[in-house]
Amino acid sequence: MIPVNDIIVLVSAVVLLIGIAAVSAANGYMYNKKTLRKTMQQYNSMYNQKRNQSRTNTGNRSYNNHNNMQMHQQMHDDFNRQMNQQMIDEMNRHAMEESIKSVTPFDHGGYVQGPGFNPSDTAAQQMNDMNNMNMGMF
Repeated sequence: MIPVNDIIVLVSAVVLLIGIAAVSAANGYMYNKKTLRKTMQQYNSMYNQKRNQSRTNTGNRSYNNHNNMQMHQQMHDDFNRQMNQQMIDEMNRHAMEESIKSVTPFDHGGYVQGPGFNPSDTAAQQMNDMNNMNMGMF
């Protein structure tokens, strides 16, 4: 039979982990929302600047239409480049956090590791045990 204190500790740990995950998810959501808003503001600012430049240019209507098409294409390309770079930066940040967690002890915020938790750790331990048994036979 499992002691009551162990059950209380286990339930408390699960509740704590769920709370940490919820706060982390909320922070990630707010970060992405804030970053997207900033990017959209930059895009709108750039659009207004280019539109004002195009209005000050004098010339025939076909020149302005062609100029507007080029301006829109350039803004579209710039916006796509910014969004791609933002996604790459976010993936790199996530990869760095995960790599740090994978080598950090569990007591300090890392992942639970060792035989019985992760398949790679379990397989390595089993191979080590087999090697030790084989060495003892000779």
